[in-house]
Amino acid sequence: MRRADPPGGVGRARDVLVPEVPTLRWDGRQAVGGKGPRDLCPRGGPTGVVLPRWSDAAGRATDFGWTTAFDCPRTSRRARARARAPVCIMHRFQISPALAKDELVVLPEDESRHAATVLRLEPGDRVELLDGAGGRMEATVETVGRREVVVRVGRRHPAVARRPEVWLLAALLKGKAWDATVQKATELGAAVIAPMQCERCVVRVDPAEGDAKVEAWRRTAIEAAKQCGTPWLPRVLRPAPVAAVLSALGKPDAAFVAALSGETRPIRGWAPDIRSGLGREPATIAVAIGPEGDFVPAELEALGAAGFRAITLGPLVLRADTAAIASLAVVQHEFGAS
Repeated sequence: MRRADPPGGVGRARDVLVPEVPTLRWDGRQAVGGKGPRDLCPRGGPTGVVLPRWSDAAGRATDFGWTTAFDCPRTSRRARARARAPVCIMHRFQISPALAKDELVVLPEDESRHAATVLRLEPGDRVELLDGAGGRMEATVETVGRREVVVRVGRRHPAVARRPEVWLLAALLKGKAWDATVQKATELGAAVIAPMQCERCVVRVDPAEGDAKVEAWRRTAIEAAKQCGTPWLPRVLRPAPVAAVLSALGKPDAAFVAALSGETRPIRGWAPDIRSGLGREPATIAVAIGPEGDFVPAELEALGAAGFRAITLGPLVLRADTAAIASLAVVQHEFGAS
């Protein structure tokens, strides 16, 4: 037993007797000694994964001999809930495929700054690296600087082929709707995101700003990939008219266009014809989604001439961003997209 004064925020200043209990970590079988609150893991939690800091209250509780924040009688309800939860997630960072084979990897400047100043990672912390080309690696932080964080690559997970490749050809939307489309398309496994400048599009992108727009959308895709854990990054194209996008991408094994009129089928209704015609599962699938108000007749004719089959996504009229997400989900379910 020892006598100590609780710090501000934990309780009012008074002498209390607290037990001399070392900090503990749960290794899946028993509690073992740790070095501080960063080594603590709730009972039953995964083995060998570093937890993020729970709160300042958790650290103060550990200083007073409690093994977890939950044991502290004056810990906030939120800190208690976080201490009780057995979920442990390694932070993910995006690197260039060219660095994927190196043993020591310097994180890009923006990723290093985020790791050092926001996440406050320390040497010895475990992280996960994604190279955007199917590679996924576990790594350990070696050194931390304000603008440079170096990690040592450990286990490398074998890359899994992405089949089929799904191309999303979507009419350019205004504001946050397009950012949300890029984000959700990345999470749903799109291999290509091609923004189309259709006649009925409200927003127009200046050709001089095309590269800057693509870079911003690529950053959105990177954040979405890190959040969901996909090792694949989509290829984001510059905005272009329908005919130019079709010419740039070439001919896929299967292609669909969501249409509000004419003879349409659900994707499931076209699947038998596609499989019988190819004699196999399609390796590349393209999905075209028009703007609010649909494609104009000339654009539908160009898509039809390129082999796009008209599909319906149900009896309701969906917004363009909702239609893009719904169509990718249906394709993923029907053809086993990863």
